Amino acid sequence: MYIGRNTILSCKEGSIAVGDYTNISANCSLLSETEITLGRYCFLAGHCYLVAGGNHSFDDVSKPIMFQPSVSKGGIRVGDDVWLGAGVIVLDGCAIGQGTVVGAGAVVTGPLPEYAVAVGSPARVIRDRRENK
Repeated sequence: MYIGRNTILSCKEGSIAVGDYTNISANCSLLSETEITLGRYCFLAGHCYLVAGGNHSFDDVSKPIMFQPSVSKGGIRVGDDVWLGAGVIVLDGCAIGQGTVVGAGAVVTGPLPEYAVAVGSPARVIRDRRENK
């Protein structure tokens, strides 16, 4: 496992599990109030941001948002052999399947299947790596 300079791993009553041979580049932030699991052989390019938990209800306008209940969507699960390009953001409740590649600057807001190539904001699948080009 490799963790680059200025990378932050922060658990606020949560957990972060990192698989063997995973590479987390410089200036990444992994913030967990619930659970973040990274599989084996993953690459996180610089400036990736993964946040599990940290959402708040904001329905009660009589209370400041910071005093409203925390809301969890189940954490983040990243399968084996996943590559997250530079500046990728992964939000709470997302599962990224084995062998998936997420293009630079993408925002992952929902699940991504195995061996997908996904880009954009929100991230959308543009092809399956198992199919011929």
